[in-house]
Amino acid sequence: MAAAAFASTCFLLGEQGLFFDASHYADLANQIVQNGFWAYHNDVRPYGYPLFLAVAAIVAGRQVFLFRLLVFSLQLGVYIAACWYVSKPLGAAFRIPNRGILYGILALNPFLLIASGEVLSDQLSAVLLLLGVTLSLPKPTAATPDHRSPIPDRSGLRAFFAFLALAIAVMVRPVNLVVLFAGVMIWFARAIVRRDVRSVAAVFGGGMACLLAFAPQVSSNYRFYQRPTPLISRGLYQEQLAWGIKYLKWATIIVPPYPIDALTYLNPLRDPRVESPAEFIGTRPVAYAATLALHGFAMTDQDFPFTYIRDPAPWYRWPLSLFNYALWFLQLLGIAVCWKASRTDGTRFALFSVLAVAALYVAVHLPIAVENRFSLPLYLLLAPSLACASSSLRTALNRNRRRFLVIVGAALAFIIACAELSVWLQSQAPQLRALRRSPSSPSPSISIVRLVPWKTQAGHRFQEQAIGVSAIAVEGAHFDALDKILWNGKPLVTAYGGSEFLTALVPDELIALPGDATVSVRGVKATFRIVPAQ
Repeated sequence: MAAAAFASTCFLLGEQGLFFDASHYADLANQIVQNGFWAYHNDVRPYGYPLFLAVAAIVAGRQVFLFRLLVFSLQLGVYIAACWYVSKPLGAAFRIPNRGILYGILALNPFLLIASGEVLSDQLSAVLLLLGVTLSLPKPTAATPDHRSPIPDRSGLRAFFAFLALAIAVMVRPVNLVVLFAGVMIWFARAIVRRDVRSVAAVFGGGMACLLAFAPQVSSNYRFYQRPTPLISRGLYQEQLAWGIKYLKWATIIVPPYPIDALTYLNPLRDPRVESPAEFIGTRPVAYAATLALHGFAMTDQDFPFTYIRDPAPWYRWPLSLFNYALWFLQLLGIAVCWKASRTDGTRFALFSVLAVAALYVAVHLPIAVENRFSLPLYLLLAPSLACASSSLRTALNRNRRRFLVIVGAALAFIIACAELSVWLQSQAPQLRALRRSPSSPSPSISIVRLVPWKTQAGHRFQEQAIGVSAIAVEGAHFDALDKILWNGKPLVTAYGGSEFLTALVPDELIALPGDATVSVRGVKATFRIVPAQ
């Protein structure tokens, strides 16, 4: 009841409408409803989440609020049910005697409950990963002290559903492929550690589940893009790598009257002349390593827990952030406690498996432009460590007050350090500084001095970027971090380079034909000339 009440409050007050990715997902779901599942095709989004949304779209049609309400109900129900189901086998794998404690830790996570009300794939992805990993863990037995005993019956059935959950997770978010790989490794490790070939056989049964999940995507890609691949036909990871060196974090901000915009936390460690990760590593390897570390913190820092930011300084920012830092401290403490206890209680295999999955999941995200919603699976995967930490704290409070005070002191130091780093991270987002500026200090009138370049040949790219598009620079005065470059009235993806410099990406279709284009910023216009190709 507490989970439902909190999630419902966040759904009603969070104002998370159908913007950007959410709008695209809703359109794809309606495409499935109108044209049928086998007509589905898209080069950047696999079928998994749109098919899930189609259940709500069948009922809601084009009624946006009803659609969002149904999606919220479905996601919350799946999340709560999954938490209840896994609390028993996951608790058994880690020898947590009280199923209710683990269930509460899993189901009462505020950030996953907030995600229930968003029409985005992240919560469903996290739930599927939790199911797949939990079903891959061996059931504990007491046959021998070192936990080596025959695999319990029905391991083949568990493998089938474990791989089915992981494969569907890939169809929801393709980046989950790394967790599917980890799942295969867990089953082979089971065969080695427990000396039972049935785990290897179970992997082949799991392969059938993967084929079942991947077949619709392979068919769609082959029929519409002539590429028989189980993943999306257009790879986005290379683009994300290029963004990852420029930005420490990425979000979406919607604060009227300003246009919907990307909130970018700029990377001060990068030389502006560096355009690729390889170049960054070659010229400043230490700075690149620090960038990856900052990505890791940014992904887990819930400074804006709602994906679509409606308030640049919400009242709940620090209550939730401090809770999050305390949660992460306890999870890290719990890992140490679980590792020590696993020497005698036979849970080391389960702990190592979960940590390996979490590490691979984090590693694949570190090089890219992260969002804090990407960290949702980590809260579920590390829930057993939180249960271990709470047990350790109770023991220390009852038997060793000095140790308890040391832990409390370390927690306070950790929380303060995280808060300071979060404040610094937000200071790297120029849009936030502009939005938080006093209304009594209006922006001065801007001016445009020149465009760089100011002309090109039709169909010829200029100042080509690593992601394969042109880029234009606008030099002038009194630019603001919220300013957007418009091309014939159409907003471009704009980067703020200071009060005298803006840049924007120019898609190929805008320069395909000769003619003059109007480039403007806040109503101040300049002319860009497109001459016939020679």
